[in-house]
Amino acid sequence: MRFKLLLHVSVAATIMWHPSMAGLSDCKFNVNGYEYDLSPLRGTTIEGHDANFTSSRVYKLSVCDDLVHPCIDSLTKTPINGSMFQFGATAGSPTFCWDVIAHWGDVQALPVDASPHSLTEQPEFSLFFSHDWDAHLDCKHINMTVDMFCSPHESKGAMTGYQDGCSWKLGFHTMHACRDSSTEH
Repeated sequence: MRFKLLLHVSVAATIMWHPSMAGLSDCKFNVNGYEYDLSPLRGTTIEGHDANFTSSRVYKLSVCDDLVHPCIDSLTKTPINGSMFQFGATAGSPTFCWDVIAHWGDVQALPVDASPHSLTEQPEFSLFFSHDWDAHLDCKHINMTVDMFCSPHESKGAMTGYQDGCSWKLGFHTMHACRDSSTEH
């Protein structure tokens, strides 16, 4: 009985955290009057490298749900589900799952912030993930922003990113992030 009560409280807290639950189950997001349908990416794992550590850090991201296979956490040795994992490697050793950075249930689709981007192109919108506490980094709060770029010829998608303390910033290029002018409201 206690387990059911704790589970219920956790779900209620998640619902209160998100201003809009639209998009989580159908993977369609309305941002600034445009509809973005990311559902064709469901079940797809996008892999990319850390721009600052190309040989030692790899990211795996699932859009629309958590990754199919759990991360075997390098600290706790327990399987943990999530939508973005960071993998590490040392010279001569196989890649290992270092940490779960984000969970699909923690996502919000947001307009791109007004700050200038280092790239010549501007993202269409951002997926923002946030959760409390991380054992690996001693972070009280973890934030991850995935800037979604329109790339008409990238069906699956391409990704790169970097870590800055307790925050991650990724750029994801896919045709599914392109505006459809017919959906403008």
